[in-house]
Amino acid sequence: MKRKATIVTLALMLVFSLAFIAACGDNNNPEPPPEQEQPIPQSDPDPIPTPEPDLDPEPYPQPPDYEIGSLYNPQHGLVWSLSRDDAVQMLAIGQVGTGEDLFAGTDFLQASGNPAFSVVPSPFGGSALQVSSRNENRAALDIVSPFLHMDFANNAYQIIVLGSVAEPDGTTVIISGADEPWNWFITGIPNQDGSFVLNGFFSQETLDASTGGWAQFENSIRIQTNNLTNYTIYEIVILEVPVNHVWSLASDLAIQNHHIGAAGTGEDIFARTPFLQAAGDPMFTVIGTGFGSNALSVSFRPDSGAALDLVTRNLGMDVDVNEYHITIFGRVTDTADTQVILAGAGEPQNWLFFSAPDASGEFTIEGIISRTNWEATSGGSAQFEQGMRIMTNNTTNFELHEISIVRVME
Repeated sequence: MKRKATIVTLALMLVFSLAFIAACGDNNNPEPPPEQEQPIPQSDPDPIPTPEPDLDPEPYPQPPDYEIGSLYNPQHGLVWSLSRDDAVQMLAIGQVGTGEDLFAGTDFLQASGNPAFSVVPSPFGGSALQVSSRNENRAALDIVSPFLHMDFANNAYQIIVLGSVAEPDGTTVIISGADEPWNWFITGIPNQDGSFVLNGFFSQETLDASTGGWAQFENSIRIQTNNLTNYTIYEIVILEVPVNHVWSLASDLAIQNHHIGAAGTGEDIFARTPFLQAAGDPMFTVIGTGFGSNALSVSFRPDSGAALDLVTRNLGMDVDVNEYHITIFGRVTDTADTQVILAGAGEPQNWLFFSAPDASGEFTIEGIISRTNWEATSGGSAQFEQGMRIMTNNTTNFELHEISIVRVME
């Protein structure tokens, strides 16, 4: 009986304890006080518009694993590039300001007019520059020329600009002189996604042929558009190249932008270069050369004419005035009775130059392109004006490690 009373007593004590705790609340986990509205910190107004920078640019060009290093042909000397300008690359992503604010640490860039500049991520890695709040088309980005130390007596200079525009319709992207007469020296039309590539040469010859000559570029080189659209510069590269350089596979930006292993039709692989196109419907694959540049493999050839064409009209060769030296080297899969040929792309596809591969499959074709040489072939010049075809006399797969065209200097 005494034991039963003890149990009842303990049970009542437990009930009273639980009731007490419920009444008092859990002191170890008190309810947080109600949130209070925080005052908004005040700051001085900015002297320029502060647009919201695009911190998530679309990957361009495809594929996204492209490496910016492929722009730098080891045969050419780098003068300057945006991606290797430490003063620009050290700026904080999202930083917005005037040219004076953002370019104080670099000798190579300045503002034209009073646009806003934003530091945004480049799809190639590092920092890119977005140009916005443009009240006139000359509100743009200038490259300061004197610090480039260009020597036109002995060299030419290749300039490559990659970027995108916010409104591609009706837009032309321009490299122009910053002084009178503001000649449009190099121009490009953006793709539908807004991406663009400008690729051209400053040389004594090209400057003499332009309205205004070098004098308009003597202070700065301007990158602008023909309208007021915002635009972003992902990369600018200026290379010192041989003065007689015309074109090469290793310096073709569109080919070098592809990742190793990219494969497709001519429409896929050559969509961004005006210098190459497919003959027939072979498969093209981007391969490495082992010395830092991309090469091409041509396979699945149903006939000997399924090959690669050089688009003659876009190479800018004046065969009535100049001679040009072409060099092609590569490798074939099957060496038996194979000839590698440079022929006309039009009828009757006469063989201009040809070479048999060695036992390892490697080959070299060299020769002089001129009006005289074209006319001396069966079929004359017309077949080469349409294009110059690199092919074999059979359907073996072949690789093109380099194609180089230079003007023969007097």
